[in-house]
Amino acid sequence: MENLVNAYILIGGESSRMKSPKGNLILNGKSFIENISETLQGISKNIFLVGDKLDYDHLQIPRINDHFSHIGPISGIHAALKHSSSEWNFILSCDIPLLSPKILHLLLKQIDSEKRAIVLKDKKTVHPLIGLYPKAARTTVEKQINIEDYKLKNLLKKLKFKSASMGEEFEIQNINKPQDYKRILQSYENKILR
Repeated sequence: MENLVNAYILIGGESSRMKSPKGNLILNGKSFIENISETLQGISKNIFLVGDKLDYDHLQIPRINDHFSHIGPISGIHAALKHSSSEWNFILSCDIPLLSPKILHLLLKQIDSEKRAIVLKDKKTVHPLIGLYPKAARTTVEKQINIEDYKLKNLLKKLKFKSASMGEEFEIQNINKPQDYKRILQSYENKILR
């Protein structure tokens, strides 16, 4: 299954709380997107950015545009599934620099013949933007967009998703605010992370 899966990193968010493009924030000498892309190496040979922003073009990762504007991450999921030639596709947000290969393999192990979306679940929440989505889900995504229901939790219900639980030893942190970034830098420097 590995290398037959495309990977899409969503970059369309406004980063309004961070005040700068989150994917360009630096951790361990690399941007968030570079960290995520490096984690994907060996798991997927086809890595794409999804969104209209030019802020990340210097990274030399192929980028595809959204087809819809101002409707949130469901637009990125739609663009990814429309673009993909792969049966399965990683859909990832650009603000998860601590993503590990172990998490990606955990998702891959959940693939079965039912072709339901598979998303990560930790002890606190479900993460729709750390997931594997079948290309076949595109029709359902388009239906949700057509009825103007852009909430990912509603999309997941329609897709009859299943979750992959990573247990207590992992924690995925979305870096949305400056204090989140400061905390993760301090944790990394103190060798608490990784």
